[in-house]
Amino acid sequence: MMYRPYVCLVACLNVVRLSLALSLEIPALMSFYNATQGPFWHNNMGWGNFTDISAPSSSPAPCWWYGVVCSDTMAPGRVAELNLDYNNLTGSISPSFKGFLSLWKLSLGNNVIGGSIPADIFLDAGMGALSFFSLNNNAITGSIPAGLFALPKLYYLNLADNEISGTLPAFNGSFTVQDQYNCQFFAFKNHLEGTIPPSLASVHPSTNIDLSRNNLTGMLPLFFLQIFEGTLRLSSNRFYNPQRSSKNPSSIIDLTNNYFCVLPPWCLPPYCDTLGAAQCTQLAALRALYSSTSGSSWTNSQNWMSEDGPCLPRWHGVTCDAGDTFVLGLDLGGNNLTGTLPAAVTGLQGLNYIRWISLNNNKMNGTIPDAFAS
Repeated sequence: MMYRPYVCLVACLNVVRLSLALSLEIPALMSFYNATQGPFWHNNMGWGNFTDISAPSSSPAPCWWYGVVCSDTMAPGRVAELNLDYNNLTGSISPSFKGFLSLWKLSLGNNVIGGSIPADIFLDAGMGALSFFSLNNNAITGSIPAGLFALPKLYYLNLADNEISGTLPAFNGSFTVQDQYNCQFFAFKNHLEGTIPPSLASVHPSTNIDLSRNNLTGMLPLFFLQIFEGTLRLSSNRFYNPQRSSKNPSSIIDLTNNYFCVLPPWCLPPYCDTLGAAQCTQLAALRALYSSTSGSSWTNSQNWMSEDGPCLPRWHGVTCDAGDTFVLGLDLGGNNLTGTLPAAVTGLQGLNYIRWISLNNNKMNGTIPDAFAS
């Protein structure tokens, strides 16, 4: 058989490349294993074992460790996936967990991982291939690293059901790849606060986003709502309700159960002119009355607390002017109102638009607010 030295050279170079790659990735994996209490995982088969004679000769460590999938195409032998969902991982993510040039999928959901997401692991090119990252249903604290939103290939991020706080970082390149997969970002049931960054408009318009059950505030940028075609769930936050006419008919937007009194846009600067201020004051007064007198137990509370205010659709007992702009009267007699009359109800006067208020034959107690007489 003819000896071909160049074949040996190529093979040897490939081995050297693989060895160099694994010499960087294996320490990072073992750091992760130790930081997440690897000995107590439900399944840690192979981890820390470099000489398993039962493993295929073509699959060096760590490619046969539980949850590890190595690439067989662009960078053979390098770690491409780490799948450790539902595996009793505890502790925290080690800052040394980086340098995975081919890692595209990191799935760590439904464990008990605590601590914050180390910002350093996204600062260099070591995670540039990451496309899928799930860390949902853990005990993660701290804020979302800005570098995570700058990963150009990231199309799926699930951080839901954790203890994450702080503000949303700027969307700086992630969630723009729209191939056979829809871009998806889930961070519901956390403690996020602040406003939605304007850079949200840079994500793919078909992205599915769920930020419900946080403490986010402010108004959504109307220009984004006009182009957005995906699903946007923002329930149980503190958002001001955008105008329905601004919504793209192709999108699904959930703004239910926000805590902000559901004021329409004209209740906020720069819309707070004289008329707008009166409407806002009346709306706030009605909502205070509902809350203070156990509105959910009224005999009839039809349409009360709906998003669009008391005139359209008409709240039970409310009479509005011909233009359905101002409340002229309120008749809730014999409607099982309990509790006390709130001081905020004086806002119903709203530049003297109110003409009558009837609350007779109920079960309220306490005193009539002094400001009511003025």
